[in-house]
Amino acid sequence: IEPIRDEHLQNDVKKLLDTLIIQPRMRRRNGVCYFTVRRWRASCKKEQIAQMRRIKKLGPELISRITALEIVDLLSQIVGATAINQVVSIPPGHSSLPGFSTMIGIEVAQIIDKQYVQVFDQIATRSQSSHPKNNVTRGILKQIQPVSGPVLLVDDIATSGSHIEEASKLLRPQAEFIFSIAWIGQ
Repeated sequence: IEPIRDEHLQNDVKKLLDTLIIQPRMRRRNGVCYFTVRRWRASCKKEQIAQMRRIKKLGPELISRITALEIVDLLSQIVGATAINQVVSIPPGHSSLPGFSTMIGIEVAQIIDKQYVQVFDQIATRSQSSHPKNNVTRGILKQIQPVSGPVLLVDDIATSGSHIEEASKLLRPQAEFIFSIAWIGQ
């Protein structure tokens, strides 16, 4: 059964990468700027979201390196990897540690040879979704570790940008600057 699962999962990864649109963009939410690398394709967004959920649940390691490389590529084009001192990520909400964003953050830090710091505690939630519109009971973000210097904040999917906004506001007093990138944006 395992090879079949892996084959289906690999097909999900391939379909997702083939159908997501590569479209780097700068976005804003309440004065907080962040970048996204890709976006959903309207004609197959529901299928892409389902594929992403399966991948995150069953085999996020199959895509975390690719995701990290795409984030590093955008980072390098805009400010350069040497501009970053530490890499942090948005913590998982309903999933167990480490979350997909954490995996991506660790990969990015390894690629650019910088320190990854687990800055935030896991977000407490009773929902099965970390999507801000579906998860009104989500707890507040809690910082458990300080940061210093220029920080790269990584997220897997920025639906509304609320997680990035919340994290950025917590980090601002300590960080020289915060550069935020989510792999997929709305």
